[in-house]
Formats: sequence, C-alpha cells, structure tokens
Amino acid sequence: MKARKEFIQMATTILDIMDAYGVMMRTQLELMFPDGIKEIAYLIKNKRLFLSEDKKYLSPDETIEPCKPLVAAINVLLNVISKVSFHTVGKLPAQIIFVTHNGDYYEIIYVEQGKEPIIASIYSNEALGRAGVDTTAKRLVIVEDKAQIQKIKGVIPNILRFAVLKSCGSFDFYTNVEGGK
Repeated sequence: MKARKEFIQMATTILDIMDAYGVMMRTQLELMFPDGIKEIAYLIKNKRLFLSEDKKYLSPDETIEPCKPLVAAINVLLNVISKVSFHTVGKLPAQIIFVTHNGDYYEIIYVEQGKEPIIASIYSNEALGRAGVDTTAKRLVIVEDKAQIQKIKGVIPNILRFAVLKSCGSFDFYTNVEGGK
C-alpha cells in the first residue's frame, strides 16, 4: 500500500499532466500512470478531475471539449512513453514535444487532411527562421490518410516516422515513406 506522501505526489503529478493537456481520454491517463489508478479515481471523486458524460474523457474543469489532434498525439506518445523522460504540449505546429532518456528532442505533429499547404508554409526556409521552428528536432507526423505522406514527406524536416490514423483511433506506422511499415 502506498504511503500518504507517495499518494499525494502521484495525484499532484497527474493533475500537472491534466493541466498541461487539458482533456485526455481516461484510458490514456491510466496508461500514462498505471500505478495511479486509485489516485485518478480519488481525483474524480473529489471533483479535481471531471469525467465526460460518456465517461471516456477527463478534464481538470467541467468543460470537456476533446481536441482530436491532441488526443491522437497523446496516443502516439503512449507508443513510446517508456523511452520518454519529459513531455508536454508543444508550440504549433507540434501538438506534443518530448525528450527521451538519452536526450533526444522530438515533436509530434498532426496534419489534418487538406492542411498540407499550411504545413508547407510553416516549414518553408523563409518561415523557419521567423517562426523559431527547431530544425534539429526529430518528428513523428500524424496524418489522416496515407496519401498525405507523399504531399508532406519532403516538406517537414527530420521526420522519423509517419502515423496514419485509423478510424478506431489506432495507427499504422510508416518509417519508409514509400509505403513500407
């Protein structure tokens, strides 16, 4: 059984993450904190976290409006969470930024279908300097359709992997942008 101090530390860490991300799926938070299930239940019971009507989403306030790109980015993050030492919400176009245990810096970017020209303008050579975009970051790019890969593969620098969102919320990952998994 956890000591009171450990319980409070875990609950505080959970609240810090929820404050950063705003809205998360309950399953995402439970996967992020597998040893914090009791703390999550405690926070819900004491109205420090609020459940959506369908009991699927959590938020630190009663207004629960999930952000599809952020929810998808959190799912991608959960695929590598064991290698992550720090993560938080990113500055657009990145949904999430994270640092691995070995010090590598990553961004998770969500590209909605039809928004490829906007992404191209952000990553154009001229815009990179003005926007302060980190050109050394490794990137995981989420797309809604595999056909988007061809439209943005040469536009965003340092893409490590593409994640193609499937209808059920899972992903197909591609490292070879020509279509290999």
